[in-house]
Amino acid sequence: MLGKTNITAIKEGTTVTDIEEYSWKSIKVNGVNSDFVKAVYGNNMLVAITRDGTIVSTADGENWEKTRIEMEGSYELEDIIWTGSQYIMVGNRKEIVTEKIIQEGDSASVYKYHGIKVTSERLLDFLVEEDEDNIYSRYYAIVEKDEKQIIISKEYKDYPENAGVYAVFKDSNGTLKKKISKCTVSQDRICGHLNDHKVVVAKKNSGGAVYIEDNHFIGLTSSTAPNAYNKIWITSDWLSYSSIQVQNSSTQERAFSVFECKDSLFYYKDDYHTLLKILNENSQTTVSQNVAFLFLDAIYFNKCEILVNGHNMLVIRSGENIADKTLEDLIEITYDFEIRFIEKAFSGLYIFGTEGNILVSSDEIKNEEAIAVKTMSATKALHDAKVYADEKYAVLEARIIELEKRS
Repeated sequence: MLGKTNITAIKEGTTVTDIEEYSWKSIKVNGVNSDFVKAVYGNNMLVAITRDGTIVSTADGENWEKTRIEMEGSYELEDIIWTGSQYIMVGNRKEIVTEKIIQEGDSASVYKYHGIKVTSERLLDFLVEEDEDNIYSRYYAIVEKDEKQIIISKEYKDYPENAGVYAVFKDSNGTLKKKISKCTVSQDRICGHLNDHKVVVAKKNSGGAVYIEDNHFIGLTSSTAPNAYNKIWITSDWLSYSSIQVQNSSTQERAFSVFECKDSLFYYKDDYHTLLKILNENSQTTVSQNVAFLFLDAIYFNKCEILVNGHNMLVIRSGENIADKTLEDLIEITYDFEIRFIEKAFSGLYIFGTEGNILVSSDEIKNEEAIAVKTMSATKALHDAKVYADEKYAVLEARIIELEKRS
């Protein structure tokens, strides 16, 4: 395992804004530049993972440490849980199969993936288990149920009969699998087709949702696209599943995001900008429509539902209805990076974003270490004015140089 670092830098240039009594400060853990994908608060620690496999943790919300897992080749992480005795992470080890020629002079790598499961008690030592039984597998999420770990996996064994998305769990009798959705493409494309499958998992206290999208079928109507894909599969026990068809008569419908809030499941559909709440395995209701909120995640905090998109936050207080909200109700949090998800820990809120960025809420009236709190509109105006001035100065400087040459 690589060594840890305890360096935390406060970025002076990042904008924050007031939200009720809270101010926000930006934290950048030294050396972390990849996008955050998941976080968990357990064992009095907040632990977050990035797409490239970096693990960052804090025991107080102020001092952060980072580490990586010793593993041959490159890997990525997708999910993390705390079981009460250990942290468990799942992800994939990447293996380049070939270089695919896109057009003359341009190529892209084609990868084969092997699912990995990583366990650690205190983030000091890591035990890595790799799926060696499949020629292709990807691990997307892990859930603990009855002291067993269930992994949501995409597999490619015995193609095409057994290719698809599975719930995989192990007990004393060995590995058991429940197929959620079968791959419906029959041509012999060893890795290419399954690489295009998007799998998103949302969890709640009892059960959750698995959204499966195949980019090959986006744009087709429900009558021509295989009905195994572009569906949300709902479960109460992670062993049995019922589906909600996302793509109906429209040719462009897909789930933009799937997330949990206040122990309820939601998904945002980009067609007509529709936010829906899943009531149970057989019904759903529209919460908001025709407002381009583009929500990615949400959390219930201080009796408020807080929803976030790429740059903004929407606060729904007790007694309020999201159907009454408009884009003017959004509070702009940041414009220099994109938000990925929100987590609560240490009695506060943590917003994780792209390129290793974290925003931390603070209820301190005077915080000497935090960035000066400014309104987003004023700070963004200053930022835009500086960019404009720099551009004009560059043009003027070039003009002066040209005139000097002529003289």
